[in-house]
Amino acid sequence: MAFNVQDFRSKALKYGGASPNLFEVDIKWPWTSTTRTNYNIKTTFLPASISTSTTVNYLGRVFKFAGERTYPQWTCTFLNDEDFKLRNALERWSDYISGHVKLGRTRVQSTAGRENMPLDYQSSAILTQFSKNGNPLKKYTFNGLYPLTLTDIPVSWDTTNAIEEFTATFEYQYYTTNYIKSKPESPSMSADNWIGKGDKLQREKNALDDDFDLNFDDDY
Repeated sequence: MAFNVQDFRSKALKYGGASPNLFEVDIKWPWTSTTRTNYNIKTTFLPASISTSTTVNYLGRVFKFAGERTYPQWTCTFLNDEDFKLRNALERWSDYISGHVKLGRTRVQSTAGRENMPLDYQSSAILTQFSKNGNPLKKYTFNGLYPLTLTDIPVSWDTTNAIEEFTATFEYQYYTTNYIKSKPESPSMSADNWIGKGDKLQREKNALDDDFDLNFDDDY
């Protein structure tokens, strides 16, 4: 088989390859806020997908079966400005979850009328990958998100010509994404998809209860 560079370019990298520096992250705070993170998160990663496996021994042989799906922690690196707006917001969020002078968690929103509601410290975030012409390609929505760790910020009299940075690690319940199709030439992006979503939408149309409560449209 003869090697053809043009075939490689047209089939393997038809659009020139996805660029890892074309992305933004928008974290939704669990309280009402206009603070945005899309300009200050400089480093993160598209999340991994991990499915575990379970085994059963039978007559000297090992049979493997699909186990549970797990979602590893997600990490973001922030640029720190002099107003400390994002650092303060993340410290506030952490204090709602587990403060040093109180027991248990504190409600983010007003308690009035919500005494029997679940604690609302979990929120969400959207990670969007863009094409080289600025169109959205891929979106990950992290559901049930909350911060676990907030790293230190090194300071030193010897440091010059630098901007402070810090890293936050988040836990989340699961993510959804638009895995049906990505179109670099299109300014619009398909909605998040998951197996069973069409059945869920049909149940909602039939006014049946559904505990898997996700508010996204679909291409069905």
